[in-house]
Amino acid sequence: MIKEGSVVLSAKYLSEITKKLPKGFHLTVTKENGVTLKSENILTHLNGFNIHDYPDIPKSNQFNDRIQMKSEDLNEL
Repeated sequence: MIKEGSVVLSAKYLSEITKKLPKGFHLTVTKENGVTLKSENILTHLNGFNIHDYPDIPKSNQFNDRIQMKSEDLNEL
């Protein structure tokens, strides 16, 4: 991780795109409320929404603030 960022994305589109990407893709949050996905010779962009346009999800002590998973595990969701 180079720098932390936040964006709201459509889970449906993110899931559909990541299933088609080869393993080991790189995800970058852009300044324009979007996400860039890079893998081998593939480059794609998803438009997102400003996080301030949505209510905060209450935090719980049961979970960590971050979720980390391998790209192939995300593809299986």
